[in-house]
Amino acid sequence: MYSCRSDDALLVPELAGWCKDGSLARCTVLVTPAHAAAAAPFPDVADVDVASAFATVDSAVCVNARLSPELVRAELSQMQKPHRVVVSGPEGFNAAVKAMLSQIDDELGAAAVTVLSA
Repeated sequence: MYSCRSDDALLVPELAGWCKDGSLARCTVLVTPAHAAAAAPFPDVADVDVASAFATVDSAVCVNARLSPELVRAELSQMQKPHRVVVSGPEGFNAAVKAMLSQIDDELGAAAVTVLSA
């Protein structure tokens, strides 16, 4: 799962490529709207059309939604166990995802979840 704002979707072309070449077996991209009042995080980089980047990729799904326990649960149910999860983002995002994971799957202990600060 990859979650980003529509104006900060820098990894999308790479993710689509990894899906196409088989490096990623499955990818779900969650896109939220850009903050109207905030400046674009990378103003010199062209916007990425996330939906079209994944339009021809069978192993990827693009969803206009925020990360939620239901979406995480659905993705974990598609993965082989034992699960291994890496979370990387701002501090608040990391804390929210870690809380979601602990609610969803009590087998995901400290050894199964790595949190990287962005």
